[in-house]
Amino acid sequence: MKITVALALTLTLAAGVAQAQTITDTAVAVNSSGQFAGEFDTVIQALICTGLAGELAGRKQYTVFAPTDGAFAALGLDETNICTTFSNAVLKNILLYHVSPGRRLASDVLEGSNVRMLNKSFTYPFLDNNAAYLRDNSDLTADAEIIVTDVTASNGVIHVIDQVLLP
Repeated sequence: MKITVALALTLTLAAGVAQAQTITDTAVAVNSSGQFAGEFDTVIQALICTGLAGELAGRKQYTVFAPTDGAFAALGLDETNICTTFSNAVLKNILLYHVSPGRRLASDVLEGSNVRMLNKSFTYPFLDNNAAYLRDNSDLTADAEIIVTDVTASNGVIHVIDQVLLP
C-alpha cells in the first residue's frame, strides 16, 4: 500500500531530523533529502513569501497538511510563480487552510467529522478503500489523499497530501 511504504520511509527520515526541529525545519529537511527530496519546494516558497514560515517555526503546536509540488503543479503553480500568482492575502488564506491548531496525529484527524483550520474554515476527513482523505469546501479540486502521515516535529505534525485544498 502506497501510504505504508511512504510512511515507513518518511518516519525513518523524520526520526533522525524532526524531533528537535520545528515544522518549518522538518519540511525543509524532508525536502532536502531522502524519498521526498524536492517535493515541497512550492509550499516552502509560499510559506516564506507570506511570512508563515516564521510562525510555523514558533512554539505553538500545529498540524500541517502539506501539498506536494505535484499538487501545486496540477493548478499550474510552482516555486517560481506561487508568490506572484496570488495576492499575499489570498495565498496566506490558502496556506492557512492547510494548517490546524494543535498536534493531531492521523488517528486524531480521522476520529473527528471535521478539522478546523487556521483560516476558520473546515476540512472533512474520511476513509475510502483503506485510504485517508480530506474533503475541502470547494468544487475546484478533488478530495486530497493523505499519502504520508505523522511526520513529527517539535511543534506539531505534518501530513502529506496530494491535492491543494481551496477554501
